[in-house]
Amino acid sequence: MAAASGPVRYLFLRREGPEREGEPADWPPPVLDVTSDDQACVALQVAATADGWSVTPLAKVPPLDAIPADTFVLSRDTALGLLLGRGDDVVALLAARAERTEPKEPERLTHLVVFPTEGALARRARPTVVPASAIVLSDFVERGGQTRAAMDLRLSAAELSELPPWLPDATLEGIASSVVDQAVLSARARHMLTLEVNAGRVAVHGRAELATSAQAAVVALEGTAGVLEVGEHILVDEQLTDAVERALAAKGITDVHALAEHGLISLHGEAPDAATRRQAEDIAARVTGVRGVVNRLAVRASV
Repeated sequence: MAAASGPVRYLFLRREGPEREGEPADWPPPVLDVTSDDQACVALQVAATADGWSVTPLAKVPPLDAIPADTFVLSRDTALGLLLGRGDDVVALLAARAERTEPKEPERLTHLVVFPTEGALARRARPTVVPASAIVLSDFVERGGQTRAAMDLRLSAAELSELPPWLPDATLEGIASSVVDQAVLSARARHMLTLEVNAGRVAVHGRAELATSAQAAVVALEGTAGVLEVGEHILVDEQLTDAVERALAAKGITDVHALAEHGLISLHGEAPDAATRRQAEDIAARVTGVRGVVNRLAVRASV
């Protein structure tokens, strides 16, 4: 599963004109609203880059002679073949998932949402999310001094059937919440975690007393159908304790034991003098994730 990175959204393709037989009804889905980053468009312009494909939404399909030679324009009329298997499996394109990795650069294509229209899966078709890494170029043709190619997917029907379904974020959030409820057995630990879902990415926020609670939530989500990425933003108390003690040790303060609870650090042990006691508190307060410091250090009595 890919690691979470920049902002993501779906670019839903809408058809100009009536829907065709065999295509999913009510598409684009009625999930777009003014607060969503998702967008409905008529076409997508994609181009090969050093790390995959860039994607740009288009308000209309441009004329053929206006399409740059090194780009593809995809729409609801785009049909992609499955290159592995019987050879008669075809899917229609419904949407693309895009990630913004650099503010001034085009978005990166991470996934396609496709719908089987011909072949073994057509009778039980559902919108399916396919990683962009499955895209291959085929059928190279020379036209007008330029080389044109078709896009297909390096998948079989069986492999496509095992890929995650496209789910609205609201639906996926409910599923993810139930999964975390079952994975994190402590009600107290579960209460400290919140979920945020965006374009198939589930971000887990909050605090955990133990790393095992955080890990249980993440592992369970990574195995959930429909979840494309998991972003972990959990501050673990025991990890925070280690970070504080490492920061203190780096400054030569070693006779100190730190305890953490909900981001509040308490320092225990002895300091050789009042200045070191104050220094330890200042160092602990500057560790990322620390919300406050209770200094319980005793100053070692001088002899």
